[in-house]
Amino acid sequence: IAFGIVFLQSAGVPLPALTFVSLAAALAGHMGGGVDFWPVYAATVAGGALGGVLGYGIGERGGRPLLERMGKGRWIRARHVEVGERYFQRHGDKAVLIGRYLPVLCFMGGVLSGTAQMGRKRFLAYTAAGIILWATTQLLIAYYLGAGAKGLF
Repeated sequence: IAFGIVFLQSAGVPLPALTFVSLAAALAGHMGGGVDFWPVYAATVAGGALGGVLGYGIGERGGRPLLERMGKGRWIRARHVEVGERYFQRHGDKAVLIGRYLPVLCFMGGVLSGTAQMGRKRFLAYTAAGIILWATTQLLIAYYLGAGAKGLF
């Protein structure tokens, strides 16, 4: 389940992946043998990396017209796509690396990178580093909070 939720979010679907994987990691810390931390961690990293690649492919193939069509009358406007495209052309590496911590970029980073034609190898390197950094920090925090709650319940 962790893989699927993080995969879909990284591919561009706005889902609460952080909430789910944090809960799973907290349960691992709290319950010990009931839920194992490392499978949750591995599924989170794999789902984020592969979902990011799918999102990049969607952006690369569909690009700007797809984003504008998806957002027509909603929250994505043509000028938003243009601003995002320019930003990713200049700062895509930083945006992909830290984007998992930020609203909208956590699920649109791959799509915007593909739309902006960020180099594939560069995207792969930064998305892998970003998901490892994000999963490590978020899941360890949740794990230790769960372990600290053992005495409370």
